[in-house]
Amino acid sequence: MGYENLNIEIKGIKPSGKFERLIHNVADSIHWQSPSDACLKIVCEQTKEAIKASCRIVSQAGTFMAEVASDCPERSIKKLEKEIQKQLNVWKQNRFSDLFSNQLENAS
Repeated sequence: MGYENLNIEIKGIKPSGKFERLIHNVADSIHWQSPSDACLKIVCEQTKEAIKASCRIVSQAGTFMAEVASDCPERSIKKLEKEIQKQLNVWKQNRFSDLFSNQLENAS
C-alpha cells in the first residue's frame, strides 16, 4: 500500500510538533498492519465535548472502523491506535486460520 492511500485530517486543533509526529507514527504503524490494498483515513477533531479521533480502513478484506474521544489529542490518538489494532489482529488471526483450514481440506 502506498502513501497515496493514507489520509490524515486534523480539524479544530493547532497541532504541536510532538502531536504531528505522534499521529504520523501511528498512521504509519496502522498503515503497515493493514491489508495491502487498504485505503486508510484518520481524523482528529475538536468537538464541543471532547477531542474525537477516528480511523477507517477500507480494503477487499473488509472495513475496519474505530472512533474514540478524550480530553487531549495525544490520548485520543493512542486510544485509537489500540482500538484499530484489536480489529486488525482479529483479521490477521482469522485470515491465517482460514488459509490453514483450506490447506487441510485440500490435503484430504
